[in-house]
Order: sequence, then structure tokens, then C-alpha cells
Amino acid sequence: MINLSIIVPVYNVERYIKRFLNSIDNQNYVDYELILVNDGSTDNSRQICEREVSKHSNWSLINKVNQGTGIARNVGIQAASGSYILFFDPDDYIEPNCFEKINSKICQN
Repeated sequence: MINLSIIVPVYNVERYIKRFLNSIDNQNYVDYELILVNDGSTDNSRQICEREVSKHSNWSLINKVNQGTGIARNVGIQAASGSYILFFDPDDYIEPNCFEKINSKICQN
């Protein structure tokens, strides 16, 4: 069973989505799934996500019509299989040991 589900709403973020995805790819912790929810992007965000998702068995992309961030996150929640859910935005940058630290805090409780 996957421990962490990472949900990211995507809408017209072609300028910085690659940097974010690289920061996810550089994680030391691997017991996670990444769910990208493309909320009807009209730029190249969808194509970038499709290319990157194809390289990872634990990454997925859901394409939907634009309805806003909240609904995109809810769609991600419905698809999630992890014990814990984390939300990030595509303009975030995640330090390489972030998921490992989060998991160790969860396991302490």
C-alpha cells in the first residue's frame, strides 16, 4: 500500500511545472504516488505532464475540464490510494528529503 498521495492541481503552469516535477523526482523517499490533475490547461502544461508521467510508474495524470483548484483537488482525493494525502502547487519546490521527513514524523505518532 502506498503511504503518501501527493495531489497537484495543474492549470497553465508551463513556466514552472518542470522545476516542480524535477523536485519530486529527486525525492529520497519512494513510497508515494503523484497525482497531477490537469484542470483544462490551455498552454503546454498537459503535454509536459504527460511526458513526465510516462517516465514514472507511481505518477499519474488526470485530465478534466476547467472547474477550479478546489474541484481539481477533490478529483485527486478520489483517485488517491495513500494512507496520507499531501497537497502541493505546481509552482512549489520540494527539498530532496521532504517526503522522508514527513513520513518519519507520521511514523512517530
